[in-house]
Amino acid sequence: MYEKFERITETDASKSAVEVYSYDSSEIKGNAVAVLFPKNSDDVQKILSTAERNKTVITPRGGGTSLTGASVPFDSIVVDLSKMNKIEEVNVRDKTAVVQAGVTIFQLNKDIEKYNLEFPVKPGSHKSCTIGGAVATNAAGMRAVKYGKMSDWVKRAEIIYPGRGAVWSDEKAISGSEGVLGVITKIELKLAEKKNPKSLSVLKFEDYESMMEKVNEIKDRVMSAEFMNKKVASMMNLGSKIILTLEYEGDEGEIKELDEIKELENIRDGVYPTVSSNGYFIIDDPKLTLDKMPAFLNEVEKIGIPCFGHVAYGVVHPCYDKPELREEVMNLVKKYGGEISGEHGIGVVKIGHDEKTELKRLKNRHDKHNIMNRGKIWKTKNV
Repeated sequence: MYEKFERITETDASKSAVEVYSYDSSEIKGNAVAVLFPKNSDDVQKILSTAERNKTVITPRGGGTSLTGASVPFDSIVVDLSKMNKIEEVNVRDKTAVVQAGVTIFQLNKDIEKYNLEFPVKPGSHKSCTIGGAVATNAAGMRAVKYGKMSDWVKRAEIIYPGRGAVWSDEKAISGSEGVLGVITKIELKLAEKKNPKSLSVLKFEDYESMMEKVNEIKDRVMSAEFMNKKVASMMNLGSKIILTLEYEGDEGEIKELDEIKELENIRDGVYPTVSSNGYFIIDDPKLTLDKMPAFLNEVEKIGIPCFGHVAYGVVHPCYDKPELREEVMNLVKKYGGEISGEHGIGVVKIGHDEKTELKRLKNRHDKHNIMNRGKIWKTKNV
């Protein structure tokens, strides 16, 4: 099945590679046939042309940080884009950059900090997630209340569809397409002037009503507003109250020492690893309007599950130690008129909760044989 691809690019069908690439960060078990490592867009085009002719299913993969199983292969060949990691152009005057899909957000920001520029979308996995993968899931992250999602910062993307050459597209649907249309190979991004947080505040609350009153008061003045419920705070050894961490560009926050700010940022980056290590490794990303947030969080707390997230943006992360708890929380999301996914996408774990009608239309147009990331977003193998 994979031998035809060995003439195109580096290929690994060893037992160890197939085992590793049958998973992503969701820990869902799939079945990789082989792993391909393209180095440029021409390689990807040849791979997809060959796959189209032979009706071979392809699963694109960036950093493997998907929490929904979006990069888990099901009897398919994995195309690992990590070797397509060149920053091709930085235009300081226009504040734009062209990057290959395998560049990480962390790598880009390290490269452009000398120009006093940054790419401001900062998912929790920003040190390891690739920009191509972040576009594919339309990631948001900790500073979404100020900077929004990936789709707000993508000018256009080069995408290769099965059986076609590379196309530069500014179509919004590419952000959040989860690899079901084609392979994103390059992205032209907007950049921003670098804004380091000058101060932080860490506030503690007994109830969500008081917390959300504060969030509504400050949401237009902060770079981020991150909360932990009582269960998460306890896991992080931070006491037994609800915690709200506010990040300011100015000196409005109480904490101004750089070392202390860095320490608190590291604590925040470590929340999900800590929650996961306590057995709550299943994570979701519902989005709710701020007026419904107190009632929703109160019901989540009654279930007894840890929850944290980007509360001023409306995206929170309930975590579970039992899969059946997911359905209970999804029912709460629907009860309060929320969205099933605010930043992680649908993948495998939320199939059936969002039909994504416009994306399905594009899928039928660009991937007629359904070879791209089959088994994601929709219930049936063919859409």
